Amino acid sequence: MVGARRETGVAPFLGQDALMRLLKSQQAMLDAGGELARVHGRLSTISLETCGGNDACPPAALLEGTGLDAAELAAVPEVA
Repeated sequence: MVGARRETGVAPFLGQDALMRLLKSQQAMLDAGGELARVHGRLSTISLETCGGNDACPPAALLEGTGLDAAELAAVPEVA
């Protein structure tokens, strides 16, 4: 957008409000994704702590955010 403003000779701050809104909305989406990952990690940990199992969760997802390493997760009994 900056390049387009230079080439066309329009006002230097034309469209700046739209860019700021875009930045704010992208940041909100990133924040929401991070929060969802934290929720998933916490619920996964609760499931392991209560022996509720976590059959629908892919193995890589169990490692992230649980606070457990691979050896600790291997020691958790699987629920049939």
